[in-house]
Amino acid sequence: MNRDSVARLTRLVTALGAVLVLLGLAVQVTTLRLGLPHPPWELRAASDAEVLGVGLWWVAVATRLVGPRRARRRGGAEREAVYVTRGLLDALLDRAARAEPNRESLSLGTTAAGELDGGESLDETRRVFSHFVHPSAGAAVRGVFGVDLATAPGRTPGQFVSHPWGPLAATKRDTLREVVLVAVPPWDDDCVAAFDRAGRRRPLRVVDAEPRESFDEPVPTAGSAASPSAPTPADG
Repeated sequence: MNRDSVARLTRLVTALGAVLVLLGLAVQVTTLRLGLPHPPWELRAASDAEVLGVGLWWVAVATRLVGPRRARRRGGAEREAVYVTRGLLDALLDRAARAEPNRESLSLGTTAAGELDGGESLDETRRVFSHFVHPSAGAAVRGVFGVDLATAPGRTPGQFVSHPWGPLAATKRDTLREVVLVAVPPWDDDCVAAFDRAGRRRPLRVVDAEPRESFDEPVPTAGSAASPSAPTPADG
């Protein structure tokens, strides 16, 4: 609930409470001061209206105080959220399952949401984890998940690690980069979580998006003529 919504709600509740209190007071004044007769049920209704009106005022005050705080907390959580493409997450979980009972560890790179197909709902500058760096120097093919042998470590702010025996948490054994994705069996969406460098859990958002370019060319390896350190256009 944003500030505008909170303001509209509190104005509505305050106005309704005022109307009920005034109606209750009007009945009591006409009865006690003017001596106009009112049936018992009307007097009880007037008293109940006053109580309800005062209660609505308290609701308005509480909404005014609590609503913006919750909105700020949600906004802060959204800013801390970690975004990952569906394709990359599926690829990571598949590799973790195939590596079991051994651990899998992969460096992760990001792409701006504005450079992703399907990322239109996000801020175009939002960094989305979209590819990983292959751990070996053997032959590899760059695909839609951006398997990259040549990305410099400084350009891979994330790390994916699998914990075949748990826990679903970042441990001292993990390479604590800016973001750490940890997965545990049975290797599905409910068994993966994001953590910051200090090991605190962060919200994880999966987006159905992928890089606009599909890279199918072989990536140069250590034994090839091309330099393996040359960055490619899809590096994160």
